[in-house]
Amino acid sequence: MLAPVAPNPVREEATIQLSLQEASDIALVVYDALGKRISTLVSGHRTADSHVTTFSANSHAPRVYVVVLTHRGEIRHQSLVIIR
Repeated sequence: MLAPVAPNPVREEATIQLSLQEASDIALVVYDALGKRISTLVSGHRTADSHVTTFSANSHAPRVYVVVLTHRGEIRHQSLVIIR
């Protein structure tokens, strides 16, 4: 399960939390509106638990991005807005 990005909109750094019911391979990736991969935040095997990661917005332009979680064949996504 992918929790809402906080804060959103973001100026400097956003926190992204996810919870896994079972250990598995996951990917947590940020894309721009054109589908270009901007950042891979998490990639690989994770335990069944809550996990927290951060996304630094400092080097990215102010606009809308998409955070995508791929887990056990399912895809969850949500928007992330960077403002200045």
